[in-house]
Amino acid sequence: MLTGGHEDTFHVPLLTDKKFYRINFARGFFGWIVDCWIVGGRRRLEQTDFIKLWAENNRWLRAAGTPWQYFQVGANIIGLDRSPSSDTDVLELRCVVIPAAYKQDSDKIKLRKEFQHAAVNFAVSEYWASRGDTQSAVDGFQMYSDALGTRIGYKPAKNRIVAIRPTETREQA
Repeated sequence: MLTGGHEDTFHVPLLTDKKFYRINFARGFFGWIVDCWIVGGRRRLEQTDFIKLWAENNRWLRAAGTPWQYFQVGANIIGLDRSPSSDTDVLELRCVVIPAAYKQDSDKIKLRKEFQHAAVNFAVSEYWASRGDTQSAVDGFQMYSDALGTRIGYKPAKNRIVAIRPTETREQA
């Protein structure tokens, strides 16, 4: 996923006469809902919004029964089109969770397997660069670039400046 998020499944017990549910995430922030099911009824709920609910029934806030639609309100609240009439159903949500920002340098990160070797080489090159060993830093960075597949060649500088000289003079032309 582009955001670095991951999908997670949550089970929300439905309460009688309650339309709105706040979802608190321990490992990040609520992104969006991928899928929503009523477990007891074994059916998928349709995603909607306030405009559609108002157009279908302008008294939707007073409706009770088995929910058929859900909508997202703000950053961590979901709502249902009807208040459940019993406490027996459970809502199963598959949501995208966006991880929280790292707060310290010692926070653990999860890398894909193919990038672990590259991250180590980058850290090694930064270590040698901080110690003033330029050649070891360049070698570590080259290994980092190779692991990512973006090799950048550093060519040694030439001692002379290349200039273009015309082969004929103004008088000859």
